[in-house]
Amino acid sequence: MTSSARARACRWLLALAILAVAWAIAIAATGGFVLRLGGVRLSSRRWQAAALVALVSAVAAWAASTPAERSAAYRRVRDWRHWPWWLDAAFLIALAGIGLRLALWSAGRPLWLDEEMIAINVRGRGFTGLGGALWLGQTAPLGWLLLERGFFVLFGGGELALRAAPLAFGIGTIATALWVGDRWMNRLGAAVLAGLCAFGPWLIYNSVELKPYSADAFWGFLLPVLAAWALDPCASNPRASNPRASNPRASNPRASNLRASNLRAPNLRASNPRASNPRASNLRASNPRATLWWLAASAGHWFANGALLVTPACALVIGLVTLSRHGWTAAVRVAAPGVVWLASFGLHYVLSIREALGSEFLAGYWAFAMPPASAGVMERVAWLGSRFESLAVNPAGSRRWTPFWLLAAGGFALTSRPALGMLLAAVPLSAFALAALRIVPLFERLSIWVLPALYLGMALLASRAFEAMASAAADRRWARSGAGVVAIAAALWVSTDIVREGAAYLRVDLQRYARDDNHQLDDRAAVRWLLERRRPGDVIVTTPLALPAIWWYADAPMGEGTGDGSRLADGTPILVTGFAPAQVECGGYELRTPLARHQRALVYLGFRFDDVPKDFDERLLAALGELGPVVADERFSAAGRAVIVDLTNAGASLRSADAPSSLPKGCLTVDEARRW
Repeated sequence: MTSSARARACRWLLALAILAVAWAIAIAATGGFVLRLGGVRLSSRRWQAAALVALVSAVAAWAASTPAERSAAYRRVRDWRHWPWWLDAAFLIALAGIGLRLALWSAGRPLWLDEEMIAINVRGRGFTGLGGALWLGQTAPLGWLLLERGFFVLFGGGELALRAAPLAFGIGTIATALWVGDRWMNRLGAAVLAGLCAFGPWLIYNSVELKPYSADAFWGFLLPVLAAWALDPCASNPRASNPRASNPRASNPRASNLRASNLRAPNLRASNPRASNPRASNLRASNPRATLWWLAASAGHWFANGALLVTPACALVIGLVTLSRHGWTAAVRVAAPGVVWLASFGLHYVLSIREALGSEFLAGYWAFAMPPASAGVMERVAWLGSRFESLAVNPAGSRRWTPFWLLAAGGFALTSRPALGMLLAAVPLSAFALAALRIVPLFERLSIWVLPALYLGMALLASRAFEAMASAAADRRWARSGAGVVAIAAALWVSTDIVREGAAYLRVDLQRYARDDNHQLDDRAAVRWLLERRRPGDVIVTTPLALPAIWWYADAPMGEGTGDGSRLADGTPILVTGFAPAQVECGGYELRTPLARHQRALVYLGFRFDDVPKDFDERLLAALGELGPVVADERFSAAGRAVIVDLTNAGASLRSADAPSSLPKGCLTVDEARRW
């Protein structure tokens, strides 16, 4: 075989290996593909087969190449920024993640309980009323609420308008991942980070959820990497370290000789003592970036609790790194703009934050997500240790929780930029410290502001391992090269476990994101169905946690001075029914008096995962059946049900059909609905 033919064969084998790796990762992430063309069925479900093809092709390409060709290949991989954009895996993955979010957002699925309670505050309180304690036990940063109010005023109360801001923050997280990958990592690390941020399951979910958690993830990611940018002003681009790449004239000896022959430049530098002092020049260069970081932090906490929670630790790292590099004077100058942040935080605290911190309801609701108040130091440490597995599952999305944390920590420790590693490590450490002090709960969605930093740690490890592997392979240091392969394989193993959960949103056969379903309910269709059948003399009956659905989709007056949630705009009363344990079974007679003045009961059995028996629906319908027949009964999604009971004809009964065989002791309760 001629030399040119052998070189072409090596290139084709290497290309086949790359395609096989991409195919193996895609299969592992999505669970495989099935395609039917006429009577032909094509399927690919085994990633191991594609991985084997990749391994064999890579080994064959290596065996057929010369040492010089391997070194040249390594240089081409290292200089990946010169590749065309359509070969940038991170960019293509990011586009797929953004497209998925846009598709899910455009589906316009109905709001559910938590979203409805936030939406009621946004609609009913106005711009000036969004500060202070919110209704229905809700809390959110004031700036985020004002942003939502602006979308409501401009575009109305539709699902697309209300979820536009969470979508924007979700896309912003992916854009930040692209920027970080382009700035500090090679192509493999950038692709890993883009894949995790684009297809992390809980990042996807919260990007199209009317809650501030996508903003938490965005700002919890942006501020640490901006802090690293402020501490690394000279490394704006890896190409800057290559004078030939950053300055075409550097490759021209005549240009360099011409510059060397110019006597004015060295004399000018000699006449300025500060120019010869790298500490002074670095200090001057770092001040504007540190100021910009403080300004970003001052704005960020208005939109996300994540921004508020990462700022102290990031500021501490910035101060310590600056102190070690440039001394006390520089550290003071870098910290000085923090006065702006303190003023901004003080205003936000007075207008909004103090109400959330002082809420007894929220403190009791989230008490389970913090160590017991009576716990000692060791008990709190043990409690924190028990959180690692649950946080890896949600919000990280990985069942392989031990390697997940080890890989993230390895990325923090082994990155070639120690300041970046310190800033990223400070994020999860802040979360655990705040939880140990019982300031911030450590639980699922409330901890999503930590997640992008952990994803970045994994990507940094993959990037570092790839560089070490390629360099060691070029120098024939096989032990080090093998260690790099193991580290890369571990990072991809955990990453595919995470991405597989997010990629499930792409599989329409799972019906995981139906347009008419949210938490197995369709409040929008159910409430509209009842409203279309409403008549004078009717009364609405629902459960406590289904009240927000009635209030939102029936447009009940909820503003100051307009209504307290007890009636619809046309005067139709709203009753809420629950269950109270008792020594005897009351038989449902407690419903007779409240419903006696009405002709029909419009009943909605919506969100009801509260303290009621499992057979609460049957018990309620049996009691209503004693008062009159059911004239309409409709199911909505898996758990929603709307029923109309005629109270003017007490002849028929549902007890024979729907009543449980043996009712538990206790009584149904009926009260007038009230906003809390």
